[in-house]
Amino acid sequence: MFDEEYKNMIVNFIQRNYPIARVKHENRFRRAIVLDGREPYILANTTSMLPIKTNLSNTLKTIFDCDRTLAEELIGRALNI
Repeated sequence: MFDEEYKNMIVNFIQRNYPIARVKHENRFRRAIVLDGREPYILANTTSMLPIKTNLSNTLKTIFDCDRTLAEELIGRALNI
């Protein structure tokens, strides 16, 4: 359904609009992402992964009209998770 160029465009969209930051968490720096101006979600924390994937999947579905499985695959590729 989506060709590779379109998938790369979605990955670039995620990387530009939701950049990965380094946040100090429990005296260590962790990779994190900030969604909607709220507190950062730690990428290594499994409890933070559900809101990240859900919010970004809904955003990609709204903007690019892609299904949830493709959205989660592209989120994983963009954020290296």
